[in-house]
Amino acid sequence: MSLATSPSYIALDVLNERWLPFYAKGDFDRCLAIVDEEVAVKAAQRLAPLWACVEPCDRLVIPGGEGVKSLSRVEETIDWLLARSATRSTLLVAVGGGALLDFLGFVASIYKRGIPCVYVPTTLMAMIDASIGGKTAVDYAGVKNLLGAFSLPKAVMIDPQFLSTLPQEEILSGYWELVKYGLLSSGDLWKEIKGFDPLGSIDSWLPFINRSVALKEQFVEADFTDKGLRQWLNLGHTLGHGVEGLSHIRAQESSSRVLRHGEAVAIGLVCELYLSHVLLGADKSYLSDLIALMREYFSPYTFSCKHYPTILSLLHQDKKNEDDTVSIIAFKSLGQMEKLSCTDDLLKESLDFYREMFGQ
Repeated sequence: MSLATSPSYIALDVLNERWLPFYAKGDFDRCLAIVDEEVAVKAAQRLAPLWACVEPCDRLVIPGGEGVKSLSRVEETIDWLLARSATRSTLLVAVGGGALLDFLGFVASIYKRGIPCVYVPTTLMAMIDASIGGKTAVDYAGVKNLLGAFSLPKAVMIDPQFLSTLPQEEILSGYWELVKYGLLSSGDLWKEIKGFDPLGSIDSWLPFINRSVALKEQFVEADFTDKGLRQWLNLGHTLGHGVEGLSHIRAQESSSRVLRHGEAVAIGLVCELYLSHVLLGADKSYLSDLIALMREYFSPYTFSCKHYPTILSLLHQDKKNEDDTVSIIAFKSLGQMEKLSCTDDLLKESLDFYREMFGQ
């Protein structure tokens, strides 16, 4: 472990093996736990080792999902910590998906200028991405992750068996982050992913979780504060976040579907690999392979050109932008990326390409 990463314990039944020794060695005055409400019901037995150290009155069960990442929820949670007289030596354990970990990591980073926390990710997205690297955030003014801090948990405890509690759609959401890692890796991970069944046995995910965590840790150790190389991890995320934001806006206005984060990343990957081919001459076979995977494992999200102004408005608020143009992480070849600025016309062209590929 370096100063830019936390110890990651990855194993089946990891809480039984690692939790009590970790807690016993820590200089904590007590332990509080905040748990996703669905996990509390569906994985109660798996949480038993944790409950042995947490009094019932020190457990809070809340909804997960992107909706939790709000300032009003921050206030409510800080009030809960204050009501329990939490100190800077109180350990906060966060159990849930990526959005919940983002949110609780942010709360832990600002309460009394920082209290220790442990992440127990329970979704695939959280296991291979959100729990690693110390990024915490809440959404504000309709912009995803606008407010946040870099703050590492004391440890991350990853048990792939939590995946058995998830619907198929949630597994596939995390799968698109794995696909991203395949493109970021200069080794044979991309080839292995193309032959992997994401809806197979839970145990089959263990080596891919290990490799994803190791790869992300390499980027984080090289660039903890996200000023250079770590930005490569945003491959697929610039346009992905724009379409994801659109889905939340449309859902407030109608019964339109809200995109899972990984689904939005898949759309972003299509758009950004298309732009990579157009602007850098990147081998189009990777884009073709991606589209083939999406035809098998992706449920298309439909929108029209009338939604482009909303998407572009969100893209222009992206943190990677350095001037009036939108920056993306472009794909050159396996393991090689480049940050590029794109005009609005090019961004719209990439959205057109996605819509043409998926029957809109």
